[in-house]
Amino acid sequence: MAPTRASVDTSDEKVRPRQDTILDFEDRSHQVLLTGFGLFKGHESSNPSWEAVKQLQGTTLSSFGSIPATVQCINLPVVYSATLDTVPRLHGNLPSSPYAQPGFDERGPRDGSQGDGRSLPEGYDGLALPARGWAAVIHVGVGASGAFKLETLGHKRGYRSRDAFSKLPPSMSAPSRLRRFFGWCLCCRVFAPLYLLGRTVGLVLPSKWRSALWARIQSLLSGVDQHAERGFGPGYEECPDEAFTTLDVNALSRRGP
Repeated sequence: MAPTRASVDTSDEKVRPRQDTILDFEDRSHQVLLTGFGLFKGHESSNPSWEAVKQLQGTTLSSFGSIPATVQCINLPVVYSATLDTVPRLHGNLPSSPYAQPGFDERGPRDGSQGDGRSLPEGYDGLALPARGWAAVIHVGVGASGAFKLETLGHKRGYRSRDAFSKLPPSMSAPSRLRRFFGWCLCCRVFAPLYLLGRTVGLVLPSKWRSALWARIQSLLSGVDQHAERGFGPGYEECPDEAFTTLDVNALSRRGP
């Protein structure tokens, strides 16, 4: 669940909304953004979160009191670097992570809902940015079967799974020069000779072993431990390990859509 009431600062240090896409609806409705996720392992053909969210695009909900809520939706690729780039911009901030970069999943929707591969707002021509920011940004994901669950707590570390592009999240520790040096030595003196010997005698390793060996070589050469603790990484050093949403989850769950 993302923090809410984010006001868009249009100074040079912030993301500047495109003037031709700004809608000033605050006096007539709450502006709500829902995000669903793209494809990843276990959901290669469709992601239920996006299938549910996209049906609400452009709708107006009138069950939140006298002021209705107008909903827009976007698709977020299941890619760490793209998430680190897009989500801060939704709240009017520039990304703070050096790993942040816009992403586009070729398997995902091509109707503009996941952008065109450029950063927000330029890459999202169909997204109308509220002049004073979103009243709420809600990320909808896939969970266990049963009732809907509203998460109230986010974590900075503890992410270990690979994304849709088989990339790991940033390491919470900086690469070690000493580790990189020994990695180069180990690759040159051990892995390379073994590889050449295997090719010479016609030894063919199973693909799973080759993938594991290549991942290990990359780890050694980069100086970053593949088993290191991972999370948001550089750029978020000053952020707490846990962050609670500012959205009134109890009120939202009682009222419903």
